[in-house]
Amino acid sequence: MKTLIASWRDHTLYGQFTALSSALLLCCWPGCSAANTTEDKNAATADTSQSREIERISVVSQRMPFRGDVPLSALPQAINVITSDTLNDQGLSDFQNTIDLASGISRQNTLGGLWDSFAIRGFAGDENLPGGYLINGYSAGRGYSGKRDTVNIQSIEVLKGPGSALYGRSEPGGTINIITKKPQFSPAGYVQLSAASYDHYRAEADYTNAINEQLAFRVNGAYEDNGSFRDTIHSKKWFFSPSVDYLINDRSKLSYELELLDQKIPFDRGVVIQDNHFKRANIQRFYGEPADGPMHVQASGHQLTLTHELGYSWQLLAGLGFRDSSLEGYSSEAELSSARQLLYLDGTTLSRQRRWRDYDAQDLSAKLEVSGALQALVTHHILLGVDGYHYQLDSLLKRWRVTPGDNRYSINIEHPRYGQTAPALSITNDDHEKQRATGIYLQDQLDLSARWKALLGMRFDHFEQRINSSLTDLSTHQTQNTLNPRAGLVFKPMLT
Repeated sequence: MKTLIASWRDHTLYGQFTALSSALLLCCWPGCSAANTTEDKNAATADTSQSREIERISVVSQRMPFRGDVPLSALPQAINVITSDTLNDQGLSDFQNTIDLASGISRQNTLGGLWDSFAIRGFAGDENLPGGYLINGYSAGRGYSGKRDTVNIQSIEVLKGPGSALYGRSEPGGTINIITKKPQFSPAGYVQLSAASYDHYRAEADYTNAINEQLAFRVNGAYEDNGSFRDTIHSKKWFFSPSVDYLINDRSKLSYELELLDQKIPFDRGVVIQDNHFKRANIQRFYGEPADGPMHVQASGHQLTLTHELGYSWQLLAGLGFRDSSLEGYSSEAELSSARQLLYLDGTTLSRQRRWRDYDAQDLSAKLEVSGALQALVTHHILLGVDGYHYQLDSLLKRWRVTPGDNRYSINIEHPRYGQTAPALSITNDDHEKQRATGIYLQDQLDLSARWKALLGMRFDHFEQRINSSLTDLSTHQTQNTLNPRAGLVFKPMLT
């Protein structure tokens, strides 16, 4: 073990306490930069003495899905980039907390803390579903993938405004694209352990290295065991993500990335506030039923990407993505109908309903892009692509609701009594939904001068949706075609 770092870190749970974190930084792998400092200096001295030319590697361009070789600074769009260094400095371990670092984003319904949800510039999309974000340009917002961990996040791009339509997202407020950590051909890694208030314990690790000159891998993951300031609440989560890069030849690369998540969190809608008297609320009291157990989320994600240099600064990108996710479990939650809610009558009796949710989703997506630059009066950065997805969601909901005036299965908000006999449930929804969509997009970024950039683009989408109800034997179907044009102008007042 080369280095041991033990430090105090702000690790605030629910914005209440500052806690202690300890980190173990492993630099004991062969070839680690910290261990090889002396060897590197000796090698450089030897090369100088023999008048050898030192090889230098510089990045001259970077290509991303839906963007080609156009840098973020040249896009006519308000953009925030949150780096992994910022996440580490802030001690943020889940994605939902990272959105506070970007302006114009607000938190939304997370279904009792079970998933990530947000609104960009006031547009939240479907408030009963997780937020629609992308991972390396592939959709990750469809389905139930739980609370995303940050251990494999390299950066988060928040692209604001309706220009996000090029990405195939319908929300006019913008798009969030998560860039994951990629395999490297030099060894690096760390292991970090942390402990914090309310019995919070976390372990995370990340390691990357080369297997040979053509193949590199990266493995990272995290495990959390969390208590809470809320009575009876306890949660667990583990996340694991291996990835590999294979250099087929000097012009082609094949990349594969896997994500696995298992999350167990009790359904918790929070506290009751009466007549806006916030100081009277006891934030520790839990109004659900501990015997319900946690809501169980399982998710897996696969990404396979092929990049090929066509020559003359043109590149082909082809990729497949598949996500499989599920959410199931019992919940005892407050009755929202005022006619059925006894709390409005006596101020202490909270009427509850009980539910069983069983949601399963599969999301298959594919894309093919060609991007490059050509000279015709000015430099044109061309991006032409086609993408599509097939999404299937099976939703089963069972529920029991109290009748007006009935106090069965209710709970006293001042003195909660758990362990009540659970009422029998009946099926209220048994739906099977299928979505199919195909999009074609074209974009041209023109370098009018060193300071002026113009962008012209368009996207055409064909969308189909069919929902079948096993309970009512009814079916609904809709088809839509949409053309979204895009235009923008960028002026750089200072050359960089």
